[in-house]
Amino acid sequence: MLLFRVCGDIRACSRCPAECRGTCALKIAKAAMTNMSLDLIICSYNRARQLDDCLTTLASQTAPHECWRVTVVDNASTDETSAVVDRHVAAGHLPALTRILETRQGLQEARRRGLTSVSGQWAALVDDDCHLDPGWVTASLAAIKAAPDAGALGGRVVVDWGGRVPGALRRNGWLFAQQDHGSAPREVTALVGTGLVLRREALKATGWMKEPLVADRIGRDVTSGGDVEITQRLLSTGHPLRYDPGMVLRHQIDRVRLERRGVLRLSGGLGFGAAVIRAMEIIESDLCGEAGKTSAELSAWQGMRLRSILTGRSYDWRIHDAFLRGEDGAFAKIAHDQALRNRILGALRRDLR
Repeated sequence: MLLFRVCGDIRACSRCPAECRGTCALKIAKAAMTNMSLDLIICSYNRARQLDDCLTTLASQTAPHECWRVTVVDNASTDETSAVVDRHVAAGHLPALTRILETRQGLQEARRRGLTSVSGQWAALVDDDCHLDPGWVTASLAAIKAAPDAGALGGRVVVDWGGRVPGALRRNGWLFAQQDHGSAPREVTALVGTGLVLRREALKATGWMKEPLVADRIGRDVTSGGDVEITQRLLSTGHPLRYDPGMVLRHQIDRVRLERRGVLRLSGGLGFGAAVIRAMEIIESDLCGEAGKTSAELSAWQGMRLRSILTGRSYDWRIHDAFLRGEDGAFAKIAHDQALRNRILGALRRDLR
């Protein structure tokens, strides 16, 4: 059987001259990586220092520049964000680095702008306080190749606390997007938004690109859960979620965010966002004849709160209580906001079509 290789613009068989075979193999490898590309989208608002560190660490990626690109979405920052990006563009160590401006405040608006501005099939949402391991892009491309039908992919997220922190925070790393689903690639039911790799066409089919439900982190507001909405809407349209432990990133946590008052506000914000998604799940369960599907999840949170009370872990209890209070606030809003109820029902009908 003849083995065909690419020699410049000429197709030749395995009998091509020995002296050019190394070149052929290199060109084939580069062509393969060029055909599979990944857009990294970094949304940032008034965090020039963190963004600078993020872009600096990105320069250590081992993947060829031909197979990935970097887009910074500046969410109307008033600090040195634009100057930081300009310096990195001038340095030339990041592939196709560009900055685009999104004047509408909010993480969801910034992400939507980024996802509609890039052209590749796959795009990764990278927070400006994340440091990707040098092989992250290469591992992501390999994970994409292994699961091309996935709606989204995610990897291991290690929280870098930057020093000593209370045990309650380490036990509740989910507050800061900690993620570890084991040592082997597998299909999962949830992924965090930090380092989330999305198949753009799959996401577009859910309707999220036109109208997300959760207003995720607008200015200083801590309402969150936008990543949960994205992944759950992908699941509801039949697009699986995949986890690959080879995709490792380190989430750098600013010490200011670890103050107790801010942590409790963050937990409440996550609870608020989760409640909107839970409302969708409950309605979907009823429509699909699976009433009561989410009751176990609700009781699990109550159980976590009770366990922390019984063990005398008052900080844990406050974290879990803040989350549940956030959920209660969201349910109250849904009950009194007909427009929000209509948006939830509309999104659900689109997802179930």
